[in-house]
Amino acid sequence: MKLNTNINNSTKRSARGFTLIEMVGVLAVIAILAALLVPKIFQAINDSKLSSTVSTLNTCKTATMSYYAQTNKFTIAEDFDKVLMASNLLDSVFQCKVADSCKMHVVKSGGPDTTVGYNLDGAANTTLNAAVVECVLTGVSIADAIELSKRIDGEATAANALSKSDATVDDLKGRVEYKAPASGATTTDVYVYIAHK
Repeated sequence: MKLNTNINNSTKRSARGFTLIEMVGVLAVIAILAALLVPKIFQAINDSKLSSTVSTLNTCKTATMSYYAQTNKFTIAEDFDKVLMASNLLDSVFQCKVADSCKMHVVKSGGPDTTVGYNLDGAANTTLNAAVVECVLTGVSIADAIELSKRIDGEATAANALSKSDATVDDLKGRVEYKAPASGATTTDVYVYIAHK
């Protein structure tokens, strides 16, 4: 008979479950882990968006160079990505995940100020009076614009060190150019040089 009482007491204890303090402890540990992991997950997602954009831009550059090899010209066009698609050099319309909208076109000169062109080497406006193939990314966060510039143009040189790290300074040198956002704004338009002739 004593044996049944011991069995009965142990089943009562196991059926009782967790105490409130034990549950709070488990929830606290889960909350701490979530607080540590969630920012890293969002950072990884943003890094993949930037990497995807750089990869897409490189694909556009390859298609553009193949087009030039076939035609020996760049005709001024608003939707140059569609021209590349029609030539079977690009699979889809130019898109990127870091911008609200984007387009690939051919313009005279190019960059944020089409009258000046791109300052590719940091010393001279290399593309002045040329037909320039460029991608325009509209509504890019300034942090993403700076990171794109670093990934495509490389780390800052002495000539443009501020623009590669300071969100309040225009970056008007290299293959990636943008103007600092207007007061109170958090996004800017980014211009990416692809090729010129």
